[in-house]
Amino acid sequence: MNAHPMSTDAELERLLARNKAVFDWCVRSARRAQSENRFEDAAEWCHLGAFSAGFTGWFGELTSPDLESILCQLSAKMPGRVLRKKRGQGVNWLHVMTTAFDVGGHTNLVCRWIRMDCENARHHVVITDQHCPLPDKLQQVVAANGGELRVLDRGTSNIKQAQELWTMAASLADVVVLHIHPQEVSAIIAFAEPSEIPVCLMNHVDHLFWVGTTIADRVIEFRELGRQWTRSFRGVDRSVMLPIPLEEAPWNRWVDPGRYHAARERLGISKQQVVLLTIGTAYKYEPAGEWDFLRAAADILDSCPEAVLIAVGPEPKDRWAKAIDRYGKRLQALGSKTDISNGNSDYHSAADIALGSFPFASQTAILECAWLGIPCVLTPKAIPFGLDDLSFNGIDWPVTQQDYVEAAVRLIRSAALRQEQGTHLAGAVARHHCGKGWMGYLDRLRAAIPPKHELHKTTACSGLDSEACALWAELNKLSQSDALDHIHGRIISKGFNVTPYHDKELMAALRNGSSTRSFPGLRFKWRKTRFQAGKLRRTLFRSK
Repeated sequence: MNAHPMSTDAELERLLARNKAVFDWCVRSARRAQSENRFEDAAEWCHLGAFSAGFTGWFGELTSPDLESILCQLSAKMPGRVLRKKRGQGVNWLHVMTTAFDVGGHTNLVCRWIRMDCENARHHVVITDQHCPLPDKLQQVVAANGGELRVLDRGTSNIKQAQELWTMAASLADVVVLHIHPQEVSAIIAFAEPSEIPVCLMNHVDHLFWVGTTIADRVIEFRELGRQWTRSFRGVDRSVMLPIPLEEAPWNRWVDPGRYHAARERLGISKQQVVLLTIGTAYKYEPAGEWDFLRAAADILDSCPEAVLIAVGPEPKDRWAKAIDRYGKRLQALGSKTDISNGNSDYHSAADIALGSFPFASQTAILECAWLGIPCVLTPKAIPFGLDDLSFNGIDWPVTQQDYVEAAVRLIRSAALRQEQGTHLAGAVARHHCGKGWMGYLDRLRAAIPPKHELHKTTACSGLDSEACALWAELNKLSQSDALDHIHGRIISKGFNVTPYHDKELMAALRNGSSTRSFPGLRFKWRKTRFQAGKLRRTLFRSK
């Protein structure tokens, strides 16, 4: 692969520096609030800084010792720590989630873990920021296990919420597992004191900045790539591998051909057609630099007239709509589907080949296809934020986008190759992700968990290389203005309980020579005025 076009561009360097300046401003604001005994404001500034660094204000680093330090100091301000209560036999796990979504692998991971680890173990779940309907599957699996499910009030302050988390852990848990979002600070504050309850952090977003290195007694990795990044870019060498759990496959492509033919008939697919299935959230297919999934798909469809592509996740609009106009019924973009997980959909049943999404890999989706015996074209290895799993060792793994196209064409043209690869993948996934194989990994995790919880020193680490930074900037559609509008909009437009103000360091870092365009200029003052007016209106409304 050639160097990404932004990898040597001075604009990228300026962009990352400006994003870092906004993050540093949040850290300084947190320090200032802390010194003035405004502890809730300090926690909120930490939240905003972590959110910015994890998403559209990303600047190429994956951890911050300064931010971790503030959160640990705020933990000392949390009142009323209760003592841990003694519990009965068996292991009591407390899974802490920021948000449980109905679609995607995040909630499925927790549900499957609980379902597969039901013998001599009880699982409880607490959710800190549930802003969408609570998935039925999560409620059902916790109830069936005899655990407790609590959803905390979203309006509760970070420190108050931390106190609630600690109280729940002290009364229910032998081990805490954090499945939290990168910006979740209440969980860090809750467990930033030594205790008898060890804390594990599930590294489900191993490519992002996140908080929690200080409190993680063990970092749970679902792939080797995550373990390498945790060691290199977070300075943490306390990782334990736990693959994404998958229950026994509900069917196998090569063992149950009747299901295959029935699903194709329902979907109107002829015997001669070869069905390609790709599943992933729509943003994972957005082109970035030289990486363009839809262009690769067009090359595949042009090379193989018998091929049909079904895409679950992308919406039939914009570039996808134009491609559908060109290929007609040979290309379908179905948008998001809530009933696509667990491999029981007609789309899975009818598929001949699964295509991995890129430039952003969808790890769970491609694993679920391999689990069913569907041969896979994997996300190219040359993508820095790509795919990695033990189950894929020993099969043809494309490196470049052209390799990806050629691998798909080979599978389309050879039914024997499809059966050989699909059978191999189903067996490999079962060994690492299902039944006794996965439980073996869980047993090794249990053995690695220390008897008590301690705090751990966090050291400064180098950031990612320029090519990885360039691709991530493309994936997140970062621009010179987005980084500023993002953090500014979060504070001003969303009505957070902190009053923003700029300082000299921020002015120096962000000034671009125009008072009307720069962050500390007129735009800032106008939005700050609107923020204060809105805050006054809300206060008056509540008083009535």
